[in-house]
Amino acid sequence: MKFAENLNEYLESHDISNYRIYKDTGLSDSLIGYWRKGKKQPTLENLVILCDYLDVSIDYLVGNISAREEKLLRYYRGLSLEDKDEIDTYMNNSAIDT
Repeated sequence: MKFAENLNEYLESHDISNYRIYKDTGLSDSLIGYWRKGKKQPTLENLVILCDYLDVSIDYLVGNISAREEKLLRYYRGLSLEDKDEIDTYMNNSAIDT
């Protein structure tokens, strides 16, 4: 059910309707409705289409990462290579061995 919850939360917060997704991607309006109600799960192919369209990771929609982690991931992906290297260096230097 995490997929349905995350999908609903994302679509509602971005004011995206099932019909809009259908018009833009060709994914069936009724199929999207089933996903949102938790009655069906998307195929991998449809999940990729949906995530590409929404510009979110599969991990976010299926519940492997939180919305906050998704936001950080999207931010990181938008950085220049130099900025990514700087963040990587900072994280490596501040990591605590357990």
